[in-house]
Amino acid sequence: MNRKAQIWVETVVYTLIGLSIIGIVLGIVKPAIDERRDSISIKQSIDLLNYIDKQIDAVKYAGAGTSIPVDIKIGRGKLYIDAERDVLSIVIDESKSEYSEPGAVINIGGNIKAITVKKGSSKYTVNLSIDYHSRANITYRGKDILQTFQFAPTAYNFYLKNNGFTGDYQNIDFY
Repeated sequence: MNRKAQIWVETVVYTLIGLSIIGIVLGIVKPAIDERRDSISIKQSIDLLNYIDKQIDAVKYAGAGTSIPVDIKIGRGKLYIDAERDVLSIVIDESKSEYSEPGAVINIGGNIKAITVKKGSSKYTVNLSIDYHSRANITYRGKDILQTFQFAPTAYNFYLKNNGFTGDYQNIDFY
């Protein structure tokens, strides 16, 4: 009887040791995995903004009346179409990846600017934006409004339309 009890005690002890080791490894590895995941999300957001920028340039140089479809898949964060200020931006809150030095505005190849803001001890807000103020007049469904889009399991389907010149700049409408 003592022998059977000893086997069960050893089994429980070994199981607890194994679970403790797994917990310690996860405690060490999970933050690194989360940081890497957020870093990949930021890279995908940069690629998305570059894609949108290229599509805007394509419709802009194709001439007035041109309309092209654009599928936008937001993986993380929020996409802002700020037609009032002619700015497109993606803001990723609660990121564990410090993309750049907090508070410093950096240019990321092309037209994208990034700023990282420190939130708490290990969280950051990363703002990626393209300013069209001196290149085009951006509108959303013909209006100068701020429109926000969040993560969705499917892509948002837009059309970009070149409405010709509005003042000194060509009007590019998201609809």
